Formats: sequence, C-alpha cells, structure tokens
Amino acid sequence: MKKRFISLTACLLALLLILGSCQSGGPSGPAENNDSSTEGTAAESLSEKDRVQQEFDQFTEDLFLENVDSDTISLHYVLADPAALGITDVPITFGEMSAASYQEAVQSIKDSRAKLSAFSYELLSGDQQLTYDILMSYLTTELASEKYELYAESLGPTTGIQAQLPVLLAEYTFYTVNDIDVYLKLLEKLPDYFSSILDFEKRKSEAGLFFSDETADGVIESCDNFIEDPENNYLIEVFNDKIDERSDLTDEQKADYKAQNQERIEKFVIPAYRLLSEGLQALKGTGTNDKGLAGLPDGANYYACLAASDTGSSWTPEEMIKRLTARMAQDMMGISTVIQTDKDWMTKFDSFQFGLTEPADILEDLQKKITADFPELAGTSYKVNYVHESLEKNMSPAFYLTPPIDVDTENAIYINRASGSDSLYTTLAHEGYPGHLYQNVYFDRTEPCHLRHLLNFVGYSEGWATYVENLAYGFNTNADAPAIQLQQLNNSLSLELSALADLYVNYKGYSLEELQTFLAGFGYDDAATAKSIFDYVVAEPGAYLPYVIGWLEIEDLKSSAQTALGDRFKLKEFHRFLLDIGPAPFDVIEKYMNEWLETQ
Repeated sequence: MKKRFISLTACLLALLLILGSCQSGGPSGPAENNDSSTEGTAAESLSEKDRVQQEFDQFTEDLFLENVDSDTISLHYVLADPAALGITDVPITFGEMSAASYQEAVQSIKDSRAKLSAFSYELLSGDQQLTYDILMSYLTTELASEKYELYAESLGPTTGIQAQLPVLLAEYTFYTVNDIDVYLKLLEKLPDYFSSILDFEKRKSEAGLFFSDETADGVIESCDNFIEDPENNYLIEVFNDKIDERSDLTDEQKADYKAQNQERIEKFVIPAYRLLSEGLQALKGTGTNDKGLAGLPDGANYYACLAASDTGSSWTPEEMIKRLTARMAQDMMGISTVIQTDKDWMTKFDSFQFGLTEPADILEDLQKKITADFPELAGTSYKVNYVHESLEKNMSPAFYLTPPIDVDTENAIYINRASGSDSLYTTLAHEGYPGHLYQNVYFDRTEPCHLRHLLNFVGYSEGWATYVENLAYGFNTNADAPAIQLQQLNNSLSLELSALADLYVNYKGYSLEELQTFLAGFGYDDAATAKSIFDYVVAEPGAYLPYVIGWLEIEDLKSSAQTALGDRFKLKEFHRFLLDIGPAPFDVIEKYMNEWLETQ
C-alpha cells in the first residue's frame, strides 16, 4: 500500500534556513548479533533429527490450518481451494470482536509459544530454524500488548475495516460457482459483524478510550460516502460484471445471481454501514482524549507495543526518534550540498519527469530497469485497476492485493486517481516492480511453509516497497545525478517528517499547537496543514511507521553489508538475500545476514 506522506516540495528553501542549527549524522550501527544457531552433536542420531523435524513441520502446518479459516475473507484470500488441504464445512463469517474471542486468541498464542519452545532448536533444519526464530519473535511481540485489548482499533478513516472492506468484497474472486454462493451468504453476515464492532466501541467508550470526534467524523464520512447511492452501489456493478464474464452460467442463472446480490446489498450491506454510521454518531462526545495515544492512560506504552508489532523493529520509540532526527539532518545537508554545487538545481527539480504516464508502459519499463540490481522474476502477470470514485476520498493513493498462495493468477494493483500529487512511476515501483508485487511473487516461489504466509510483517513488506520506491528515482534516464539526488532526498525527508509527526503526537503527547511549532521549523507555518496532519496521526496512530522505520532498517542492513564486504559488496546479491529471507522481524534478518556475510 502506498500512503500519503507529508509533501516537502514546497519547502526546500525553508529547509536551508535551518541547516546551520542541525548536526549532521546518520543512523547508528545494527544491533549486536545474537546468533544461537548450533550444529547437532555427533552423538545425536539421524532418526532423532528426522523425528523432530517431521514433528516441527506438522506443528507449523497444524497452526496454519487452525488459523487460516478464522474468517471467510481471510481464508479466500489465502487459499483458492481450501478443500485441497482438507478444509471443508467452514462456517461463513466475517469474524467477531468480543472479549471472549480476544481471550481465546491470547490463550492460543500462549499455547503456540509453549509448544514452539518445546522443540530442540539444534535438531531443526536451517529453514526450520528460520521459521522458529520468526514465529517466536512474532508470538512474543503479540503477547506484549495482551493487557491493551480496548486500546486496539479496527476503524479508521483510511485504514479501517469499513474503508477496506468494499475493495476486499469487490476483488473476491469466484473460482467456482460455489464461491458465488458463499459470497452471497457472507453478505448476510455483515450486520452482525458491524454490530460486534459497535459493541466493542461502546466498551471503549465506557472505559474512556473512545476516539475523538474528528476521528469519528472521518469514519462516519467513509461509511456515508459508500452508501450514498444504494441502488447503484459499487458492489452491485462489480458483481454484475463478474457474473457476465462467466461461461458456466445460463442467462437465467446470471439474472438470478444478480438479483440475489442486489437484494443482499440493499437488505444487509447498506443497513450494516448505516448501523455503524449511526452507532458511531451516538458515541460522539464520549471520547475525552483529543490528542494521540499518549493522551490515554498508559497510552505511550501501548503505542510502543503497537510500533514494535507494526514495524518488526526492536528500536524503541525513543530510538526511532533519534534515528529519524539524525537521518533528517543528514538528508538536509545532502540537499544543501547539491544546491551549492548546481546553480540550476531549482529548474532541474521542478522539471523532473519520467516521461511515461500509462501504467502498462511504466510497469514494462520498471521490469527492464530493475534487471541490473534485482534477481530475475519471469512469468508474472498483473492487472491495474482504479479505485471506484465512491471510495476515492477514503482510500490510500495505491495498494496491491496479494493472490492466494495455491493459484497462479493475476496480481491486482489499485490506483486512486484522487490522490493526484504522487508520481505514478514511483507509485508503481512501490506497488509493482520491484515493490510489493515483485517481492510477494518472489517469496511465494521460494515455497516457504504455509504458516509463514499468515505471519504479517508490515515493516518488512512496506519497508521494502518504500526502499525500492526511493531507488526508482534513479531509473529516470531523462535526469542527471543532482536532480535524481534532490528527488530522493526530498522523498526521504517527507517520509522522516511524517513518521516523526506520528511519534511526537502518539508517543511524546504533542498537542496540535506543539506539532504546529515543530512543523513550522520545516516551512509549514499554515495552521490548516498542521491540523490535517495532526488529525491523521491521531486517527491512524502508527500508520506511517512500517513504511519509514522498515525502510531505515533496510538501509541500515545495506550499510552494514557494504562496510563488511567492501569491494565485494554486490547490490543484487544483497537484494537476493533480503528476498530469500522473506517477511521477518529485522533482528532475525540481521542474525541471518551475519551468517550470509560469511559466505560472501
């Protein structure tokens, strides 16, 4: 997913005014290596290793099967044919948000960690040890926020489930006729699901943890926009198109399915969104905190747990602030150097263009440009869709939807035409090649155990996509080096300032006035701009961190590899290492990178 970040294009000159007060510097080195991998002793029998490894494979597969069918949407997006893995007679559900389901999930995590700890690490294969390390880190990180049940949030103006669900339903692929029947039954469950979310929000309200009126208004607006024209709802149009494309249905069957869908949209989906909108409207005024998470009791500690989970980084929020501040100073000095050595910098910056505007042309060009520094990935297919106009206001500038792991199907990239200002070229580098699409397909082709597809490491995936997006400025053959460097540094500063705003509000407890003062130091003295940024980071706490901290973690890993290898460092092989490891916490990646360096 491509997020909206603070745009710094208009304030490059303002940045130069404060360079004199900034100290240059960069991120500190990576954390100490804690490699615990050991070889089995000669006395250990091969049969003992075989037994343990077979049990471990069964454990991870059982854990996958226990969790993949937690809700119908997740199951369908992971497996196109669940029956092939013995998954049948699964309840059709969106899931639920309740105290009982939360406690059940917590206990499941504790049980899984206990079972994982019982395995003899030294008897596992190399791939299994990697899975062990990743899973142990994942389970431990998730348990760190156990006491913060009511601090969690499934709603948000942009990233909330109510904003994401329409696209997930629209892209719900009908591999078989039975999938159509399941989909129609699923729509009937939406009122119950949204009711459980409302019950959860009422519990938050009673505990004094409900979100601010501004955030509530954003969520309500996204609901109201979606149901504004019920009879011509987006999901009716998309469903009809998919039914018309099927050759295994008669005209009479197609008409019947279309009628069933329209009836369910009008009878279940629209009322569910109206229920959520009206329920949140009734709760407005009960949110006593008009600041970020830091304004809640123990909110800063919860934010630290959220940051660790979302980024996969072991950096504390204080370390994140320190590293971001140092990186900003370094980038501003870089801008100063370019400006002082190139008198035409402003013209070059303003005229920077890739020369390609059509998505198909851009994606084809990207596939050619990445061959020098990225491993080959042949035989991928994709389609580019545009976000429906009814969803544009509340959707991110672009996003990528992963296909199921058991089918070789087209990858879907969505572009939000309302986002306007972002470069389409770098956006498609983020979502397509060598970003999300490329990384996801590459990982699938390494044939990891099924469980790893369920472990969500947003910091790795969004960090990778942000990292390669910044590299993509260098693919512009129409620009010279200073112009490319200015674009990259400007983009970096935008990322860093966005993440700092997030941290200062949600961890440090900055008020709107304090954030406005902070932003004014970077040329943002407009109160409306500061209010917009403040409202966003309050409504979507931590949303910027996976992109920015994940990107800086990757930059740190690359810097460490370059230092260790010197002239032997090859960017393509570094990228191959990261892609081969796949989504994981960064301290685990660092451990295995130290082993990889020895082989180089």
